[in-house]
Amino acid sequence: MVEIRHSDGRGGIHAVSALLEDVSREGAAVAVETPLEAGSVIELVAPGIRFQAEVRYSRRRERDFRLGLEFADSCRWDPDRWQPDHMFLPPPAGG
Repeated sequence: MVEIRHSDGRGGIHAVSALLEDVSREGAAVAVETPLEAGSVIELVAPGIRFQAEVRYSRRRERDFRLGLEFADSCRWDPDRWQPDHMFLPPPAGG
């Protein structure tokens, strides 16, 4: 699980739990109970890391919403610095 923090547009910050479903150098996909608008700027927080990101899409599914996140240029994911505990990441090609 990760936490998504976002502004409510009135100066308040909201935090919601999210299930990290996919992560790459450029972004991530998370499952949340309530949608966020495309273009929203968020912070993805997990133990030991913080990523600034923009919501690129929000898609309704049967029981939740899938958010596609694009990390800010200064916040690219590096698997040598942080790996989610619950995901299996295959070894690099050629390794």
